[in-house]
Amino acid sequence: MKRTAFLAVLLVGATSITALAQDAKPYKDGPVSDVSYIRTKPGQFDNYMKWLAGPWKNLMDAQKKAGLVSDYAVYMTEPATPNDPDLILVVTMPNMAALDRTDEAFEAYLLEILSDFQVTVPELGTIKAEEPPIVIITTNRTREIHDALKRRCLYHWVDYPDAARELEIVGRKVPGANRRLSAEVVAFVQRLRQIELFKAPGVAETIDWAGALTELDKVALDPETVSDTIGVLLKYQDDIARIGQGEGRRILDEVKAELAAAE
Repeated sequence: MKRTAFLAVLLVGATSITALAQDAKPYKDGPVSDVSYIRTKPGQFDNYMKWLAGPWKNLMDAQKKAGLVSDYAVYMTEPATPNDPDLILVVTMPNMAALDRTDEAFEAYLLEILSDFQVTVPELGTIKAEEPPIVIITTNRTREIHDALKRRCLYHWVDYPDAARELEIVGRKVPGANRRLSAEVVAFVQRLRQIELFKAPGVAETIDWAGALTELDKVALDPETVSDTIGVLLKYQDDIARIGQGEGRRILDEVKAELAAAE
């Protein structure tokens, strides 16, 4: 039975980006151009030109309307040697910040998939789906997705799981972990996400930490163990330093007290 409906779901995962502004690059005002030198494979020039005239141009126009692109151009050349380019693509942005946000080739493919249910590979031609596909796009918000893509999606926010759900996940992924240890790990991570960190730990880090502690034959958390293994959980030195300056011990004390009261 053929599907008659097309569905694109944009899943946005929870992540901590509170410190991104503090780590911003010192961009200077003024236009900047991204120049790509293309050497098409023999016999594929026409296919590549069709891709440029279709999906690539559509994305450039959308980014130009959004203010991310000031201008764009395609130049054909006469190669002097087999290694010289036969096409030059020039995309001009208002400033370096706009350049840092663009990934035109990848988003052009996505736009074509979501709009026409097909993908064009310059060297192979156009590959069209026999049935409209169901497309799931995920992002952790470290890079903004273009509005042209988001307009073609149903938006769904995926938050961190609550403690009970996360404990269940750890139990499935690290079946050898001590039950008490798993409960302390999950409670510790849940509290970490409530403070301002450059990047809060995700479920993957919770699983990794529980697995590492199990391999070390730990059955419960203690200040020394947290200090020695916190690099499994946190990936930025500023976050690690903050936890090492007393924040970690405070959280651990709260976790121990809460679990003891629940017994």
